[in-house]
Amino acid sequence: MDLLTFNTAQGPRLGVRTAAGVVDVAGARAALGAARAGTGIPDRMEAVIAGGEAARERLAAFVQATGADAAAPWMLEEAALHLGPCIPRPGKIICIGLNYRQHAAEAGMAIPAVPVVFSKFGNTLAGPGERI
Repeated sequence: MDLLTFNTAQGPRLGVRTAAGVVDVAGARAALGAARAGTGIPDRMEAVIAGGEAARERLAAFVQATGADAAAPWMLEEAALHLGPCIPRPGKIICIGLNYRQHAAEAGMAIPAVPVVFSKFGNTLAGPGERI
């Protein structure tokens, strides 16, 4: 199951890539209503991760039931989407710099004796093709 986050005027949304297009999970849930969509289906990337295997299984079943009809209003063309960062609102971002020999060589730097640890902030995240 290929998950992605795309940006909308209402904020980031969870999408699932299928052969017919991208399922807008929140859009499908809203269009179908709770009775038809079911409960416990995660509609944010954070909820998919926090919910573990059970959440992924519910999401996969939901996508299988809703993601085959390219004409459905919740099906989107990936090329038309503005993709965002995988995790739109991470709690912390801790990075390890020069974490493999080739990276240090490419940067023209010595291999560090201890890990180079640094942080990033949520407002520094970019989606595919966005300026850093």
